[in-house]
Amino acid sequence: MTKALALFFGALLVAYVAIRPSPSTGRLPKDVPGLAARLTAHPTDWEAASALTEKALDAPVPDRKALWHAANDLAVSLAPLRHEPRIAFTRSGLFHWEELSAAERKEVLEEYAPVMRDDPLTFSTMVHLIYRLTGDFDYLRRAAPPRVESMRALASLAATYGRFDQYRVLRTEAERQEQQQGKAPAYGREDWSGLCGENLCFSAWREIEAHRAVALTVKTIDTDDVRPYVEVVVDGARRAEGPIDGETTFTVPVAPGTHQVEVRLANSITRNNVQRRVRITSLQVL
Repeated sequence: MTKALALFFGALLVAYVAIRPSPSTGRLPKDVPGLAARLTAHPTDWEAASALTEKALDAPVPDRKALWHAANDLAVSLAPLRHEPRIAFTRSGLFHWEELSAAERKEVLEEYAPVMRDDPLTFSTMVHLIYRLTGDFDYLRRAAPPRVESMRALASLAATYGRFDQYRVLRTEAERQEQQQGKAPAYGREDWSGLCGENLCFSAWREIEAHRAVALTVKTIDTDDVRPYVEVVVDGARRAEGPIDGETTFTVPVAPGTHQVEVRLANSITRNNVQRRVRITSLQVL
């Protein structure tokens, strides 16, 4: 069956190179026999080959994987610069992940890497899903687009799973690339800005007057088995950080005068995609 499929799609490719028929038009069939007939009539139809790739692992044929690989090889050869064939192959592979061998899983990931590398939105959307599925952080670093936002997404991922050493490395890498954009938020003296009601969901900031030090106490409200990771930024510089065990106080020495204080929650989302929350329970100026 495998050899027959390979010969079949090989013949289609030869026909495309030799004859170069016109591309097909009209709506794609939804069933495997219809897609195969479409490809026979229109060997240049990479969309039909991609659609067949996506349906192959559910097809009632003796060797579904052979069909899956052969259809994908044809689709990619016909449209090597387009991402749609790779997406179809990956989508099918992810739905049938438990059925795949280790080599096939690697092939799925490698096929998808260029898609994520070229599309920051796709990367940010898929990064948590792929990590939950594979646990392969090194792969995600290789597949990440060369952008500050991607480093921040990876840093957030590392913090979400409690990999705080890796979080700090990625955070430093992002800050090294990052350029200041826009204006800093307004720092009021009366209360914290940026809170979600009473809680810190992402970041909160305010201005204070202190002589020797600032003491901030932060308490966990909602989390999973990974502790919240909080950073304290004073006058634009990170001065304290660490995971929160129930309730934790950060004390930062300062020079006498007015200071801008920001508190950040690095891992704002849990592994189950639920908002992780902490609360600033005390602010003392010393």
